[in-house]
Amino acid sequence: MYYEFSTIAEGFAEYLGADDDPAIDLIQEAWWYGTPLAIPFPRWTFSVDVPPVLDVYSTGMIIELFSSRLVSLLTSSGIQSEAYPIYLVDNKTSRSLSQDYFAYRLLERDDALNKEKSIYITEKFGKKEIQSLQKIVLNDEFLHSKKPMTRVKEKENLIIIHEDIKLLIENENIKGCKFTPVDLVNYSLLKS
Repeated sequence: MYYEFSTIAEGFAEYLGADDDPAIDLIQEAWWYGTPLAIPFPRWTFSVDVPPVLDVYSTGMIIELFSSRLVSLLTSSGIQSEAYPIYLVDNKTSRSLSQDYFAYRLLERDDALNKEKSIYITEKFGKKEIQSLQKIVLNDEFLHSKKPMTRVKEKENLIIIHEDIKLLIENENIKGCKFTPVDLVNYSLLKS
C-alpha cells in the first residue's frame, strides 16, 4: 500500500533569506527533476516555532526540510536523494536547533498514475480553468515495483511512500510526517 507523504500543519518553516536571491529561481526551476542540481545550494536559514521540534518541515516553497535522522533513515533504505545543509533556528530566540537539518531533494520520479482510472476534473479558479486530480489510482507496473518513495511525474508535488518506509519512520519516532492513503488523496480545489 502507498501513502501520500506530507507534513503536519505545525511543520512550517519560514525562509529568512533575501527574496531576490538569484539562486531561489534557479533551484526551484530544477528542484523536481530527477537529476543532481547543476548549481551549488546555498546554506539558507529558515525559522520555526518551537515547540514542537519536528523532523520534517514544509517551507511554502517547493523545498522540504528534513532532520539528519530522517535523511539517514531514507538514505539507508536506498532512496535516491540529495540533502543540502541549512540553518534552522527557533523563531523566538534565533538560536539554532540542536540537530542538523537539510533541504531534502528526492531524485526518484516515476510514471505512477493509472491515467484511465485516476479522475481529473476541470475547475474554475477565477477566470482560469485548472485540471485537478480528484482521485489517484496507481498503475500496476508501479505497484509491482514496490518503490520505497517517489515523486509522481504526473503530479510532481505529490510524494508517495511505500507502507514499509512509513512503518520505519513511525518505528523510529520521526515527528512531523503526515501519511494519507493514496486512494483518499484529493487535489481538487472543491473537495468532495
